[in-house]
Amino acid sequence: MKNGLIELLRFIFAINIMFFHAYLLGHGSLFNGARLWISVEFFSIVTGYFMVASLYKNIDKEGSIGEKTIRFLKKKIGVILPEYVIAWIISFLSFCLIIKTYNISEMVHFFFKDVWELLLLGITGVSDVYINNPLWYISAMIFASAILYPVCLKFKDSYIRVFSWLVGIAIFGLLINNYKGLDHVFRDMFIFRKGFYRVFAGMSLGIALNPVVEYLNQKKMGHSQRILKNICMVLMWLTVMLLVYGTSEKYILPFVILLIWMALALTLSNYNQHILIDNRFLGFLGKMSMPLYLVHFPCARLVHYYLKNVEIKQEFIIYILVSFAVALIVYLLGKLIRKIINIAGEPRREKL
Repeated sequence: MKNGLIELLRFIFAINIMFFHAYLLGHGSLFNGARLWISVEFFSIVTGYFMVASLYKNIDKEGSIGEKTIRFLKKKIGVILPEYVIAWIISFLSFCLIIKTYNISEMVHFFFKDVWELLLLGITGVSDVYINNPLWYISAMIFASAILYPVCLKFKDSYIRVFSWLVGIAIFGLLINNYKGLDHVFRDMFIFRKGFYRVFAGMSLGIALNPVVEYLNQKKMGHSQRILKNICMVLMWLTVMLLVYGTSEKYILPFVILLIWMALALTLSNYNQHILIDNRFLGFLGKMSMPLYLVHFPCARLVHYYLKNVEIKQEFIIYILVSFAVALIVYLLGKLIRKIINIAGEPRREKL
């Protein structure tokens, strides 16, 4: 069973990002001054951690480093692809509706301008058109995984235990101090857009989390020690939320990232399953985090397009409700598509 706390946190941080993009409602964000976009660092660190966990689980399987990397990437892309494609289609159609493009030739024109985003290539900078901005993270995560997974396979001990945290800290320091912070992810920077290096750094810190969690798991804890550890964990997450919602100062960014990393170390280590936190409901919330992340941006645009004159708080509530409703539809469609694909693949497997 999955870690229920991590699934809950996925959902909470997805909501943070959805709140951040409330600025699309046009009246000015309800969260002016907050750095809600730093919630992306939670996802990149968690992704890096579980990438290495998957690596260790499959390390004895046959195949070269390249073959193992391809298998990992195919599985990774397969997990998100149905919802990703559906979300992109919703984004494309809503964009055409908002700019009043009903002519087929014009729609084809916009399709070819943004097709790179659909093909998970948005972070490479091959196009300047982005109709669903949050999709940059998915592209950056796939490209970062394509580099980091084989590196971890080849240099398991040295990169996972030593160089990963050095790389993560160095890149974050470079972005924060030399490139005006972690936002403006579409800014050109060397080969990729700036967002790629941000995700690469976060995933590297997630990789560095593995030996720390492994070390903590080896420590036997008594009942009182577990209570103290859980209290520290809760306090850390509350502090992260307070800093994310309560400050716009650039100097606080490294502290927030460090707190997320430390809180994750406590959340992932010495984990005991409990019915209150390991249940289908929290598992469902974790699964909903991805569709919610993928569709909230076009939902915000559509809500503002139709409700421009509505009071900001009412518009915000409608934006939240519409985003959840559309995310649920995307989740169910993705589940249905996977079921159809699995059923279609069964006769083929039987022949093999």
